[in-house]
Amino acid sequence: ALLYNLIGLKIVKIDNITLGFNLALNNKYIKRLRIYMSGLNLYTFTAYKGIDPEVTIKGLAPGVESKSLYPTLRSYTLGCMINL
Repeated sequence: ALLYNLIGLKIVKIDNITLGFNLALNNKYIKRLRIYMSGLNLYTFTAYKGIDPEVTIKGLAPGVESKSLYPTLRSYTLGCMINL
């Protein structure tokens, strides 16, 4: 989690979380199995009224935003890794 102090405004952001589970299988086809899920830009706790307190024209600079920019996107990933 990131913590910013922006003009007296507190911002806490959950930016990147990954959860995974590994299984060791005694199977003749599969030796190991990993199941995982991750999320990026999950949630921002703030009283900031704008679109996103991090987005600016020049990149990530807190508190300055333009109406022509989109906020950072939230993304989720679910996956499975199999070792034969």
